[in-house]
Amino acid sequence: MPKYLLKKVNLMSCGDQRTQCSGRPEQAVLATRGRGALPEQRHACSGLSLMLLGFLLLVLGCGQECGLPLASVEGSVAYQGKLLDHGMVVFTPQEGTPGPPATGKIQLDGSFVMRTAGHEGAVVGLHKVTVHCRRKLTSQEIRNRSRVTPESLIPGKYWKQKESPLVFEVKEGKSSAYDIVLE
Repeated sequence: MPKYLLKKVNLMSCGDQRTQCSGRPEQAVLATRGRGALPEQRHACSGLSLMLLGFLLLVLGCGQECGLPLASVEGSVAYQGKLLDHGMVVFTPQEGTPGPPATGKIQLDGSFVMRTAGHEGAVVGLHKVTVHCRRKLTSQEIRNRSRVTPESLIPGKYWKQKESPLVFEVKEGKSSAYDIVLE
């Protein structure tokens, strides 16, 4: 069982961009494994952090509680004639379709069920669809806590939102099946 050291560090508020963030250092307790030292300063407001925070606020603040109509969507994903056994399907609402994206985890049998903010279904309307499937980390990479980003197992045009040719309309009051075939 690994031992963890707790160390109090100052988190800087975006360095020179203080007007965009809180403007003063924040205190935080971070855990480090073993005796490894942490840098004394970390930036609390990276672009990715802000984007993830916005996404979480949008997702947690919506769904059936805010009156958006959801409809059930399930299906499967195949690439070059074979069902994918892992990955993620994302439905991103297009102009005129309000609400957060829906996601569906690809199961071992290639199937997925879309969920929005913890509820089964996707917002009714038109969605751009992306599929994400990357090589699994090797046991060596996991042991070394490698920071590699595994390569995609499918062409970029399917996981890049601006390039994806996949579009799906979720219809109100209907349970929809969407079998995605990637070439």
